[in-house]
Amino acid sequence: HLTTALWQEVTSSAQLTVTPSEEPLFTRKLEALEVMEGRSAHFDCKVSGTPPPEKIDSTYDRKMTHTLLISSVQPADSGVYTCIARNLAGEVSCKAELTVHTGKHQHAVYSGKRRPHCPHH
Repeated sequence: HLTTALWQEVTSSAQLTVTPSEEPLFTRKLEALEVMEGRSAHFDCKVSGTPPPEKIDSTYDRKMTHTLLISSVQPADSGVYTCIARNLAGEVSCKAELTVHTGKHQHAVYSGKRRPHCPHH
């Protein structure tokens, strides 16, 4: 009776590159805007991080690139807008207020002969 044993050695190799994660960082934050009714409001922000963060406008709960454009703003659009950036390493947010002016405010016009006195401080 003859017994033959075959032992095979299997090897494999792989290259693993580890990229350290960096939590998101705003390199340009949203800024407050004052816009006349009917005009466009343009919020702009920039963010860095590894892997590249996903940006979400929490006001409209949608993904955004670097900008949020609101065409023909109305008084109901006034309020605080928040941009959230997140990746595997973390999450950050920034906020800015949008104020919509209706143009219904009338400015007082001085039409008298005497000029109002404005003392210097």
